[in-house]
Amino acid sequence: MIIKETMETITSELPICTGYLDTTLEVFNRHDHPLVLVGTLAVTWSGVNSLPRDEIDLLVRPGELEVIVQDLVALGDWVICENPATLELIRDTSLINTTSIRDVWLTSSIEHPFFHHLRLWPETLYKLQTRAKLLRTDIPILVPTIQAHLDALLNQARAETDSRQRTGNAPKLHIQNFVRYLYLDWVPNREWILASKISDINRPLMRSTIENFQRKQLILWDPVLEKSVFDKMPWELSIKRQAG
Repeated sequence: MIIKETMETITSELPICTGYLDTTLEVFNRHDHPLVLVGTLAVTWSGVNSLPRDEIDLLVRPGELEVIVQDLVALGDWVICENPATLELIRDTSLINTTSIRDVWLTSSIEHPFFHHLRLWPETLYKLQTRAKLLRTDIPILVPTIQAHLDALLNQARAETDSRQRTGNAPKLHIQNFVRYLYLDWVPNREWILASKISDINRPLMRSTIENFQRKQLILWDPVLEKSVFDKMPWELSIKRQAG
């Protein structure tokens, strides 16, 4: 699987204060470990309109998880905590990891953080590897390519079905959101993604997800009927050229 570097920071809609992850970057750099964003923020970065949750999800090589956690705690900005989903009165069970592979949750100790938690995912749990080289040292944040992330999510979904255990990442929801917001149910996109971007073992699940996805038609104003009607799919709209 491939990890690509992004040359952008998180969009202005996600206002992270300057230096928010400096100590985290310091720890990862100390261990020559890339900072790979996964989970909801990585999905959003790929063009999916998902609301950010309260945590930043990072991918970690299993053999270095313990020492990275120890160093993060030693710097004083993070404290080990329980998964917040297990403490809520109304639990979101899709966020609870019930497998034998443990992830690690930390809570921020700084005042008024935008994201309150850091979640560290072992590669073996997220089904994705951190095989990437940093080409930009001033913005050392990586995100999975859409292809790599979809394959990882599909692997998670299959593993959840086979084992009847949850990874705590709600992979099926992320996959459906990729279909919805990247228009993977549009025939040319569907054929392209299935033909060349999904591994053979995951292709049946991806195909069934796309085929079972039901997109609502757009509500458009009909000037003849003088009312709103369900009329077209997004890709059926004509593109209006701007003057000039």
